[in-house]
Amino acid sequence: MYYQIIQRSLVCKDTIFRFIQLLLISIFLVCPTEIYAQNSQISISVKNVSLKELLTSIEKQSDVRFSYIEKNLDHKKDITINIQDEPVERLLDRILPGKGMEYTRTGNTIAIKLIQTQKDKLKKVSGTITDNRGEPIIGANVVQKGTTNGIITDVDGNFSLEIPEGTTLVISYIGYLSQEIHTGNQSVLKIKMAEDTQNLEEVVVVGYGVQKKINLTGSVENITGSDLAKKPVGQTSMALQGMSSGVTVQQTSGQPGKDNGTIRIRGIGTLSSANPLILVDGIESDINSVDPSDIESISVLKDAASAAIYGSRAANGVILITTNRAEKSSFKVNYDNYIGWQSPTSMPQNVSGYDHMVMINEANRNVGKVEPFTQEYIDEYRKNSPSDLYPETDWRKVMLKEKALQHNHHVSINGGGEKVSILGSLSYLNQDGITINTNYERVNLRLNSDINLHKRLSANFDIYFMTDNNATPSAGMPWYFLNRYPNNLQGKNEDGSWGIGWDGTNTWAQENDGGMTHEKNYSANINFKVNYQPVDGLNLSFQYAPKWNFIHYKKFGKTVNLYYPSGDLYNPTPYRANMTEKYSKNVTNNLKALVTYDKSFNAHNLSLLAGFEQIDFRGDWLNGFRDQYLLENYEVLNAGSPANQAATGSASDWALRSVFGRINYNYNQKYLLEANIRYDGSSRFAPGLKYGVFPSFSAGWRISEESFMKDIEWVNNLKIRASWGKLGNQDIGNYPFVSSVSLGMDYVFNGAVSAPGGAVTDAANPNITWESTAMTNIGFDATLFSKLSVTAEYYVKNTSDILLKLPIPGTSGLNPAYQNAGKVRNKGWDITLRYNDRIGDFEYGIGVNLSDVHNEITDLAETGPYIYDRTIHKEGYPITSLYGLEAEGLFQNADEIKDHASQFGTILAPGDIKYKDQLTIDSDGDGIMDKADGIINADDRVIMGDYMPHYTYGIDFYGKYKNVDLSFLLQGVGKADGYIDQQGVLAFYMGGTAQEWHKDHWTEENRNASYPRLTFNYPNNEQVSSYWIRDASYLRLKNLQVGYTVPNRFVKKVFLDYCRVFFSAQNLFTITSFYDGFDPEAPIGRGDFYPMMKVYSFGLNVKF
Repeated sequence: MYYQIIQRSLVCKDTIFRFIQLLLISIFLVCPTEIYAQNSQISISVKNVSLKELLTSIEKQSDVRFSYIEKNLDHKKDITINIQDEPVERLLDRILPGKGMEYTRTGNTIAIKLIQTQKDKLKKVSGTITDNRGEPIIGANVVQKGTTNGIITDVDGNFSLEIPEGTTLVISYIGYLSQEIHTGNQSVLKIKMAEDTQNLEEVVVVGYGVQKKINLTGSVENITGSDLAKKPVGQTSMALQGMSSGVTVQQTSGQPGKDNGTIRIRGIGTLSSANPLILVDGIESDINSVDPSDIESISVLKDAASAAIYGSRAANGVILITTNRAEKSSFKVNYDNYIGWQSPTSMPQNVSGYDHMVMINEANRNVGKVEPFTQEYIDEYRKNSPSDLYPETDWRKVMLKEKALQHNHHVSINGGGEKVSILGSLSYLNQDGITINTNYERVNLRLNSDINLHKRLSANFDIYFMTDNNATPSAGMPWYFLNRYPNNLQGKNEDGSWGIGWDGTNTWAQENDGGMTHEKNYSANINFKVNYQPVDGLNLSFQYAPKWNFIHYKKFGKTVNLYYPSGDLYNPTPYRANMTEKYSKNVTNNLKALVTYDKSFNAHNLSLLAGFEQIDFRGDWLNGFRDQYLLENYEVLNAGSPANQAATGSASDWALRSVFGRINYNYNQKYLLEANIRYDGSSRFAPGLKYGVFPSFSAGWRISEESFMKDIEWVNNLKIRASWGKLGNQDIGNYPFVSSVSLGMDYVFNGAVSAPGGAVTDAANPNITWESTAMTNIGFDATLFSKLSVTAEYYVKNTSDILLKLPIPGTSGLNPAYQNAGKVRNKGWDITLRYNDRIGDFEYGIGVNLSDVHNEITDLAETGPYIYDRTIHKEGYPITSLYGLEAEGLFQNADEIKDHASQFGTILAPGDIKYKDQLTIDSDGDGIMDKADGIINADDRVIMGDYMPHYTYGIDFYGKYKNVDLSFLLQGVGKADGYIDQQGVLAFYMGGTAQEWHKDHWTEENRNASYPRLTFNYPNNEQVSSYWIRDASYLRLKNLQVGYTVPNRFVKKVFLDYCRVFFSAQNLFTITSFYDGFDPEAPIGRGDFYPMMKVYSFGLNVKF
């Protein structure tokens, strides 16, 4: 294992170094001399020369020119140096301090001067620091400029400090503008600090542009890259969890490569796809394809006013991701990494082999069946050590690793000049699974270039590439079997051969020797944009962004022989190896043209936007299958037998063409108005119905700017706003308005001749059109005391024309067509609070977000309800409704059974689940059910819960004291219902085993048990019912990070600009009342989930 870790690390490092070399070559080829000069490297070898001679030698082999006063130079010939390809700055950093000199650089000119020293005697300076109301500021920093000599103010705002005469003091405090005070001859100072209103100038990314945060009239949540950096995660979607009100992120698997989160913005508004639109630098992308370290900011557009500019793709909300761009400075290298170990947060525990036999005998005895194990064998089993005759296999122990390694590396190079600036980054993620032969690898490569061709003409040229490989056993994940395998089965015989397992199923053997599945994904896109400003205020831009995605899937299942303990082969004619191989190619083209105009006159501010966008998509899929492989190491389709082969293929395409516009107006940044409109045309709809209009309107009033608020100085910003808009959903599949024809419908003539044919199988609906969503939003934003910010919102979101398959006469012989018939309403609210402050050297911030949404299906076009196993879609209830029998506890005696309705025709006994006999008969014909029928059956099912998370919240904290920083995130759900069934909670389900908690089952001596009496293949206790519903609310310490920034005096010695080390932990603990061993984030299913991972990591951030 350690060899594999070292080997992977070496491969990663080699890849990074190769990338750096390639990137540097590219940079110096495309960049003008200006950029080359800023990173001049020289090779020089001199012996016993003066400083002036050294500087002259440097000038001869570079574009650098030195400026200095010659009399200040040390003329001693004591410099001996031999360097190769070293930056000029590094050489000067080494030589000049010993000569009492320092330098500054402007372009290609380096000015050298004597180090400024204060030789004057010290004097004491004291003073008082107050705010603009005259109140003392406690904990303000007072520091001698250019030194670490400083102090903080006391509770009265006073300070006293000894400094050289003529010194400049730097005064700083969070929430206030820093000041530099030249003391001169003063010894007593009175300093008034002004509040920092920079946050009022903060801009956020919105649809096709940016806006000042204070001028927003829609609901936009902004998350910075620095916020994401506090959560070292492999999947960007999980970095959003708990960070934004109104945004629910659920993680239902901890499997490497599949441990992403499902994102929902303000509820579920459709019965089809409810995923938000995600754009990376304006291009629709998978959020998890972006490395979190490449992200500058994320904007979440939550209401219709902010999202309507995206029209038919925005009904479920929009997430805008902006990646980092280069700085106009000398080239710098950043390297970030972390290495961590994963282990399950919790897993169910199966009973031992002995307990299994005892309990399954009891279960069979309770229902009048033969006990499968004799008491003599059970007694002998208990006395003997595990062996072929008395096997004891802890399946979780042998099939799972206690810990799994993951490590991530990210390196970026950025810099440039006024003409060209470039940022290149490379990241590598490697994540092992706790299951055998499970691994996920991902490589991200990004190159963002900004080019200024003219003062009014610029361009951006970005290249992105991502590849990943998800490797798993061909047998699939083992969780289904781990919940069912009894421990008294033989996994491996004493001679090392594979045992027969459970009726010839041995997943342990399959995971090890049964072959592998590799799913490789290759994604690339180019983003080219030209910006032209013909006159001040008018901007034209053109953007073209093609994107390619290729997937190669190969599953090769090998033959695994199983043996009896005697050595006899269990399966003498085993199946031969088989292989499935799939290829898919998707190509998307995105073309945009934008015109923006900004104009201010007097106190009026106007901003206009008009645009055109066209998107086209083409996808091709090819699948092949063969089996009967004689050579199991030859994994190509051609090596299999053609006798049982299969080949399928398909293709699809669609296109979207749109025009859109926006008007922003404000008067003196006080009265705010915005209007958006988008006109979308989609190929997915029938002629005459291809186009839809999606408008929005919003307004805001910054009350804090009114004259009557000027004396209330602790209110920095107070704004109320309201919006309405209409959004669409075209993600309904391709061309549902046409009939589908299925081939292979051959017809036999005269009883002998078979003619190939096809038939229409799905009815068509030429009138099908967009699902549409109308949303109303009201809210307010406030900033108080320059420290506290508050945002609160309430919204109503109505979705109509939801696609449903309404019943048609069975005589048609067709599957029903989709129709625009359903309606869903979501009502909810969001609250976000944040407080930032500083006390001396300790700065901190705490944020709280809380939200809730209530979902209701309001119309199913007089059809339904639609029942799906344990859930239901019914008018008047949430989409996420749980449906089953209402349990009234357990029968305690025979009299209770006698007086109760019959249940499923079974012979009941004390300890069985008792179901409520619902009122299902209308005895007087008034349309009201008022009488029970005395029979428990499917008619007695009711709405029994709602698995949608309610009262989702996050509490994040950040604190820093000098060089030590601490951050954590608490995240949770205040209310949710969970339902685990089948082998997840039922003992001996389909012949399986039991879990430890099943020992607390009903008996005459244990009447208050948590589990019914033990039974085997007994339908009464296996019904979908409220007995199995559990509270799925939880509080989780999602992330904890402690970091230490190494002081500059140490960092500079090893030629670094910055160095920070940190420890991080994810999913550290969870408080919940959910089923033991299962995670409340995955509250619905059979319990065969890959468990959530607890991760401990150590990391490093370096800049040079």
